[in-house]
Amino acid sequence: MPAAFQQIDTMLDMTFFTSRLSNPITGRTKGGTSDSGRSLKWQSVSTIAMKQRKEKYAASFMRDFISHWSKIEGEEIDKKEIIIQWQDGLPIDETEKTEAIVQQVNAGLMSKETAIMHLQEINTEDAQAEIDKITADERTQAEIDSQSVAPIVV
Repeated sequence: MPAAFQQIDTMLDMTFFTSRLSNPITGRTKGGTSDSGRSLKWQSVSTIAMKQRKEKYAASFMRDFISHWSKIEGEEIDKKEIIIQWQDGLPIDETEKTEAIVQQVNAGLMSKETAIMHLQEINTEDAQAEIDKITADERTQAEIDSQSVAPIVV
C-alpha cells in the first residue's frame, strides 16, 4: 500500500481514537469479521460510557431549556415531568431471543401466538392476524408444490 494511503489510514485511526470511538463501531477492526450488536456493545464500553456522560449533561440542559421555555409560554412544566430517552444507535441483536422462543414453540412450551406477541411486541388480535397470514402463505405454497411436476430421476 502506498505511503499516502497508509497516512490516511493513520489519520482516520487517530481521529476515531481522539473521538473515543472504538474500532468495532467505526468498522476499523482487523480481520473483516462482522459482529453482533451485543458484541459491539461489549467491545465499546469506553465509547458507551463517554456517550452516557454526554447524554447526562445534554439531558440536564434540555430539561432546563424546556422548563424555561414553558415558563415563557405561560404553561410551567416541572423538570421532573420531562422524560428524555436516548437510543444507543447500535443494531438490536435478537438472534438469541428468537432461537430460544423457536425452541420453546417446537418443544410445545409456548404457542405460536405468544411467540409472535413476544417477538413483534404486538397484541393478541394482531398476532392472530399474523398467524392467519402465515397459514395462508403455507397453503398457497403447498398448492404450488402439489401442482409442480416431480423431476424425472434416471
